[in-house]
Amino acid sequence: MRFLFILASLFTLGLHINAYAQTDYNVTIDSPYSGTVWLTDPERAHVSEALELDLLRIRSDAVSHTIEMKLVTDSSLNILAFRYFSDPKDTHDIQVAHLPNGVVLQKEGKFEVAKILSKNLNPISGGDIHFIYLSNGITNSHKTFPMQLVRLDNRWVLRVNERGNSREFSSMFLKKKTLLGKTIGIEKVTVE
Repeated sequence: MRFLFILASLFTLGLHINAYAQTDYNVTIDSPYSGTVWLTDPERAHVSEALELDLLRIRSDAVSHTIEMKLVTDSSLNILAFRYFSDPKDTHDIQVAHLPNGVVLQKEGKFEVAKILSKNLNPISGGDIHFIYLSNGITNSHKTFPMQLVRLDNRWVLRVNERGNSREFSSMFLKKKTLLGKTIGIEKVTVE
């Protein structure tokens, strides 16, 4: 009876669950509010265990929307994916395996305005993350804002090192760079 109640609740929320095979699970969670999560590890393929944790809010004076970044974790808080969106209908998931090559968050025409990269991110303990942003669209030059994703017991935090001191942050502001009244890139990144 409890199973039927849970199943009815999932359909009421507009979620569709598909499981393939008995030993190799692929679970897809489709929702107009949460996007799509692919869980391929059989031990992590339990819908009830997938959690979405707030990580970072990115704002800029160059655009009107805010980008929200969240972590999708299993019940042990191990990272399954990064999820980001500026609109609940336009959600993107980033698998940890894609981070060593870099993942573009924002593109304008031929320019990669913002992307993240990590060569050493561990889904259990965290690692270094580089936020790479377009500094000057005229010369197509980029700068990097280094940060660390750190697991502290039952939560994940972003940290930045400033003058030898590490501090947590959850909000990032991208100050636009202009030339003759036109936005040509990002002048400065600040966090709070």
